[in-house]
Amino acid sequence: FAVGDLNVDLFTHTRGFAQFGQEAHADKFHLTLGGNAANFAAACSSLGLDVTLVSAIGSDAFTPYLQGELKRLGVKPLLSKSKLQNGVSNIFVREDGERAILSSKGCLLELDSRKISKLLLPKLHAGDIVLFGGFFHMPRLRQGFANLLRAIKRKKATILFDTCFDEYGNWKISGFLEYVDILIVN
Repeated sequence: FAVGDLNVDLFTHTRGFAQFGQEAHADKFHLTLGGNAANFAAACSSLGLDVTLVSAIGSDAFTPYLQGELKRLGVKPLLSKSKLQNGVSNIFVREDGERAILSSKGCLLELDSRKISKLLLPKLHAGDIVLFGGFFHMPRLRQGFANLLRAIKRKKATILFDTCFDEYGNWKISGFLEYVDILIVN
């Protein structure tokens, strides 16, 4: 299981940024499925693994695209539906590969530990692997998160945790690290 962020990534390849009130050239654009959890699910599926993505999906023009990409990639969706827009990240990429990211989290901001518990726990079995990706992009997951991790451990599943970039400040993860089997810091 991959639990966490599902969004659209719009890659903008550019040599520089436009200033407000101006226009600048971009070498190319491309749209992809995005989010730490969704990317992990897609990678696992490409290896032939049976993978389910537990996340939120919004109600906008990107919804059919996201659903179609999950299907095309062989990822089973287990999604909380929202009336908000989907998360979108505009990823600016320089020629040297360095990135700058502007994101709107959209419906991911509604995702909380209670919703994840209801979606995930009935499907979880001993020996399953659960990756939490994009945790810091979903601040409502924090409340009750240790209880969710304890419930997963009671099911005898392995927990992986990918911190991602914490744009909201240095939130302490030490309160639940005892339940995490593998920590990925980026």
